[in-house]
Amino acid sequence: MFLKLIYKEIIHRKLNFVLALLAVTIAVAFFVSFFTANEASKRETIRLTRDMGFNLRIIPGETDMNKFWTEGYSDLTMPEDYINRFWEFIRIFPLLI
Repeated sequence: MFLKLIYKEIIHRKLNFVLALLAVTIAVAFFVSFFTANEASKRETIRLTRDMGFNLRIIPGETDMNKFWTEGYSDLTMPEDYINRFWEFIRIFPLLI
């Protein structure tokens, strides 16, 4: 009974039905596309940040941090032996880096 009445209304108002159906279809398509784009963006951001590696700045302990942050660098240097020790650590524990 109700389906017959609904069908008659659809036949009577063809243009309104088509426009309403088109509006609902477009709304659902936009919702799905925004959701998919958001998930893809998150996945791509995770992949890019994972592939960048560590953003690590090693500075000497005696550095005046106020001067370091205002100038952007430290006048002090570290011995070359520190690099060799760090490299040995990386070779011993490669999964940590």
